[in-house]
Amino acid sequence: MGLADPRDWSLGWSRYTAPEKKDLIARLAAAGEIVPVAVEGVKTTYLVPASEVDDLVRAARWEPEPGVRLLPPLDNLIWLRKRTAEIFGFDYTWEAYVPAAKRKYGPYTCPILYGDRLVGRIDARVEREGRPRGEWTLVVNGLWWEESVERPGSSAFERALREWARANGADRIEGPLAASREGPTAGGWCQTRGGRNRPSRPPGRGTRPASSAAASSEVQR
Repeated sequence: MGLADPRDWSLGWSRYTAPEKKDLIARLAAAGEIVPVAVEGVKTTYLVPASEVDDLVRAARWEPEPGVRLLPPLDNLIWLRKRTAEIFGFDYTWEAYVPAAKRKYGPYTCPILYGDRLVGRIDARVEREGRPRGEWTLVVNGLWWEESVERPGSSAFERALREWARANGADRIEGPLAASREGPTAGGWCQTRGGRNRPSRPPGRGTRPASSAAASSEVQR
């Protein structure tokens, strides 16, 4: 179950009223079946099954490898947008259903996970019209980094991007990705959050959102 959010409709208790949910949580906590979890600086009280408390304590001491992962929009880590904002300080919206004029980034923008931090986002599509598989191109529409975060090294990010391309059936990448000491950039496309955005071309016929790969890409630095 992991760290559960009482606001999560997928817990299967949408038929309960707010007071009923509060009472149920209190009864389960009193029975020792669940344990409330307070996160420093966060108002929401999360829940964890009593059987997983030891795992949570061990996780607090765990230092993840600084790998780069490009997460699809429905990845379990970011499924709950409010939890993502509270725990990671990362505001994310899947803009595929947002009118083009109101998008901040792009229709299939995917978060970039570096170690245990969400450090940026990338919008890309796969061009495949008229080409056999193996000759498709991953087109990077935009790359944005969060402000005041440690970015992955250029080589690690580029390896992750190439692995992501291969996972989507593309063997080439279009879009300048120049390496720099400050971390990877995408020429005039690379910006920090809140900067002016480059309009993103929506997927059309013969294109496929890069986020549709079955698994996220992971490459260790």
